[in-house]
Amino acid sequence: MRLSYNSPVILSFALLSLGALVLGELTGGETTWALFTTYPAPLTDPLTYVRLFGHVLGHADWQHYIGNMLMLLVIGPPMEERYGGGALALSIAATALVSALAQWLLFPDTALLGASAEVQLGLFVAVSFVLLLFTRPLAKKLLRSGREEIKTNVDGLIGRTARVTETVDNELGTGAAVVSGQEWTARAFDGESRFAPGETVVIRAVEGVKLMVSESQREKE
Repeated sequence: MRLSYNSPVILSFALLSLGALVLGELTGGETTWALFTTYPAPLTDPLTYVRLFGHVLGHADWQHYIGNMLMLLVIGPPMEERYGGGALALSIAATALVSALAQWLLFPDTALLGASAEVQLGLFVAVSFVLLLFTRPLAKKLLRSGREEIKTNVDGLIGRTARVTETVDNELGTGAAVVSGQEWTARAFDGESRFAPGETVVIRAVEGVKLMVSESQREKE
């Protein structure tokens, strides 16, 4: 049987935090200080980098853990559903690093243990807003260029010739023509003319997915 659950990032965070707390209880707090509490330390110590991120999993006691997890489990799953697990995990990691560095710079004589759910999610919303602010213009530009390309391609059909593959008769609601190897629905531009399969017509306009066609000069000759 395969075990699965919703909000994997949030629930994994809660379980890892629980594991860190239990491990701390079993070791008399040694692992909590060594791995899950951040404080200014030599950069030559490999555990310094572990603590830069691991401190968000640490909790001083069960009350601290339960308080944070209750808030996290209420707010976290909707956030993960909206933004995705990858974005949420990246936000938690970025928040851990930023809060640890800020603690080093502003409060060098203290240690930082854990991070409240409110701070984590609040910073995530702020980061999401900043990302949206900077990426929205790019997204709009890409969408606009895509629309312009489509419009240019459609406009490029006007004036070209097409070969009728199905009798064009507006009254009967039939008609199809091929241009550049692609078959389109076709209708008479003047609303009255009829064109038989095999005839060559000129595209006068494009209305949605329909070509509005008329008799070509070649056919007249």
